[in-house]
Amino acid sequence: MAGPDKEEEAAPTPKAAPQWRKFVLIGVGVLLVMGIGVGATLLLVKTELVPRKAPAAVDARHGGTGAKAGADHVAKVAPRESKGKPLYLAIAPAFVVNLQDHGGLRFLQIGVEVMTHQHQVIDALNLNMPQVRDRLVMLFSNQTYESVNTLQGKEHLRKEALAQVRRVMQKEIGEPGVDAVYFTSFVMQ
Repeated sequence: MAGPDKEEEAAPTPKAAPQWRKFVLIGVGVLLVMGIGVGATLLLVKTELVPRKAPAAVDARHGGTGAKAGADHVAKVAPRESKGKPLYLAIAPAFVVNLQDHGGLRFLQIGVEVMTHQHQVIDALNLNMPQVRDRLVMLFSNQTYESVNTLQGKEHLRKEALAQVRRVMQKEIGEPGVDAVYFTSFVMQ
């Protein structure tokens, strides 16, 4: 009865897929996930660097207009005749500063965006961003936990930040130019 044993031996066994195919498929999957992550990151970074337009105009103007005659300016801004749509510029990255606190170490992180109605002001802000950031870092780092812990304290800080940005714009382009400053994130620790 050697016949049945020979038939079992002669039956072909299914071949296993080569190991290299598994590694290739895993590698392609990892590369695809990494590519999507890099693409999404670049898209998000690009959108933060480009000024964005709001869907509707907001009347938030708090300053005067007019150009300073005879001064040496980086950019001239025409007086406002009509508001148009507001333009926003994120001041990135967010500010992270130490708070003045006698009881311990506290931190403040603030995301800031400015709003104007003029493209020239956005250009001037980008050109003078080191001055704007310097003024805001000095302002934010001079705060205490108690002073910014309330809604009124945050509103006061926002008004002070607007005043600091307007001072830079007044000096550089001859008018405040910025209509509002918004805190898009506010974290205290």
